[in-house]
Amino acid sequence: MDKEEIETLRQDLLTRKHELTQLTRDSRESSDTVVLDQSKVGRLSRIDALQAQKMAQELAKRRQTQLQEIDGALRRIETGEFGHCFSCGDDISIARLRVNPASTRCMPCMENWLDNHRWEKLSILVQEHNTLAMPMHLFQSVCLDLLIFNSPS
Repeated sequence: MDKEEIETLRQDLLTRKHELTQLTRDSRESSDTVVLDQSKVGRLSRIDALQAQKMAQELAKRRQTQLQEIDGALRRIETGEFGHCFSCGDDISIARLRVNPASTRCMPCMENWLDNHRWEKLSILVQEHNTLAMPMHLFQSVCLDLLIFNSPS
């Protein structure tokens, strides 16, 4: 991987970090404590408010995890370790890094890991996408890893 490709991925990471930071800042009030004043709000409205609050909290956790992954990738760029698999040390393909620049495993190691965790992760992924309004780009990226690159044996 040449310096230009690394710089492009670094810029992608910085852009995504800025977007996530802005989303976190903008959505703080959504995860604030829900006021349960029964004289102002009906029962179903309170349940909706509690559900919306829980979804906002889960999305905030997901954003925080993504920010940590991005920070890790940026650190690896700075130390010259970017693009190397944590498991085997081989290079991670540029195609994979373009989909997710924060990837820490090459495809063979990811396939091995997914063989052990595929159905658990897929179940969680579908549930999160349906109930937490997981961002579509993240859903597509993870599905790509889970389903396309790691077909059942």
